[in-house]
Amino acid sequence: MKKVLWSSAGVLLGLTLSCSFFFPETEPLAEHAGIVRLSSSGEFDYAVELQEPKDVYFVFSSSPSYSGTQVVSVAPLAVDGVRLPHPGALRLPVVFPEPASGEARIANENARLAQLLLSRGTRRTLPRAALTPSEVRADTVGDVGPFYEVADTIRSVNATCRFVGTEDTPQGPRTLSIWVADDQWGTITPQMVDELAARFLSSGFYNDIYDWLTTILGPEWGDHPYVDLIPFDGSITIFLTDIGGDGSTEGGIVGYFAAIHQFDNSYLQYYGEDPVSNERVMFTIDAPMYANDGGDGVWDPSDEWPKIVFSTLVHEFQHMVNFYQKTVLRGGISEVWLDEMCSQVAEDLLADKVGVEGPRGVDSQVGGPGDPGNTEGRIPYYNQYTSLPLMKTEGFDLLDYATTYAFGAWGARNFGGASFLRRVVQSPYGGKDAVEKAVREAGGVYTSMEDLVAQWAVAVLTSDRTDMPEGYRYNTGTWFTSTIDGIVYRLGSIDFFRYYRRTEDGDVIQEPGPVVYESKDSLGELSAASNVFYAAARSFRGKKTFHLTVPEGVITHVLLLPPR
Repeated sequence: MKKVLWSSAGVLLGLTLSCSFFFPETEPLAEHAGIVRLSSSGEFDYAVELQEPKDVYFVFSSSPSYSGTQVVSVAPLAVDGVRLPHPGALRLPVVFPEPASGEARIANENARLAQLLLSRGTRRTLPRAALTPSEVRADTVGDVGPFYEVADTIRSVNATCRFVGTEDTPQGPRTLSIWVADDQWGTITPQMVDELAARFLSSGFYNDIYDWLTTILGPEWGDHPYVDLIPFDGSITIFLTDIGGDGSTEGGIVGYFAAIHQFDNSYLQYYGEDPVSNERVMFTIDAPMYANDGGDGVWDPSDEWPKIVFSTLVHEFQHMVNFYQKTVLRGGISEVWLDEMCSQVAEDLLADKVGVEGPRGVDSQVGGPGDPGNTEGRIPYYNQYTSLPLMKTEGFDLLDYATTYAFGAWGARNFGGASFLRRVVQSPYGGKDAVEKAVREAGGVYTSMEDLVAQWAVAVLTSDRTDMPEGYRYNTGTWFTSTIDGIVYRLGSIDFFRYYRRTEDGDVIQEPGPVVYESKDSLGELSAASNVFYAAARSFRGKKTFHLTVPEGVITHVLLLPPR
């Protein structure tokens, strides 16, 4: 039998039932003829009748469900006999394996220490009023001492305090200290130190990274019940050093937050850990990259690498706040993909205020999607590797940053902007539950991660349109705005088709938009919580029936779009 599901000017859609499978549920996207969601799985025929030329796409989105260390075996996915990537469950690691990058190693180590704290941490039994307040850290310019640098191998680095400043903030007084490794002083100048301090913590309110981000997320440190952790004294330290000792000025780890520095060394020893905590609320920034003047011999904060460092300050500060807000206060542990998503959304939200391109890769004062042929930011990498899994828990690397940014950018633009980030971070959940809760509180129509991954996929493929409804928007042609405590936060529009693609080696492929598979392509495996875009017909007009085999756990969307 044949059932006509939905019609509009120039478009007719139909479905033919296979004798051995249930009739799939269908759901047109209201007011957008040409976009239909098929909610069920099975083997079936799907018919289209087009009176105007259209590109016919099938978008397949796999469930994010895990099965421990067992990979679920599923049926192949096919359209007209063309086998597509098939979904398989991600393996949830029992131990933390060696990651694919230095950044991932630090992220895994932070998660491991969070587990250590929550499983073995010692809580105070005295009431808070009986606790002796800690003394405020008394750094003074000219102080010297060793710092542990833990990004790659653990090493001790001699450093000197080059800046100390105390300012009032919406969270109360804060004291910022900037220490510079002695072997980097000269490469780092007083001008660079002062500029870094001004960007992070300035006099006045709501004019620096500290105020802007803590207004969204809350304070980075404060009262807590754990004797294992250092007490709150209102101080923050930035340590400038050559991370890893590689001397690189154009690549590597730009900065990091290591939770170990907020542990008391005596308790680390008790746990059998190396006592390599600096016992500070701090993060580390790479000095050679920050000092990179672009080759003209004159350093300026508007140079490429200083701006990357300023954005990195936002990124690492989110990690710091996340550790306190989610783990210490609420007993949750962020999975790596979620924590990195939050840091990139934080960069995105503050890009126009900090004056950097951020992960979007567009001029900070441009609210529209920017010019065609863009090769900057995270999206060119996502465009080339669209079918990578979102919720990756091991081996996190450059390409995974792109995937998590693409998802987080969609979430923030559709479910509350700054409030979306706040809800995810200020949640006891450390994985998909945190996103689901944030979307539910924002009034999202779909609230399961399975549905959200599918909804996100449609938004990517329609990001060149400015008329998409809430839940499917990347691009309105201008700013997305949100307000928290009277502070307005802006997110620029995104059109994936205005970006070229980049390989993992950084090579530019001058083809715009995300990779869309076609029948001639050799296809790989579709992992859990990922998407595959498939072009079944280009500039097609007339009648055609497509035979689909969709396994359990996969949501299918049919998109009939104007030819590109």
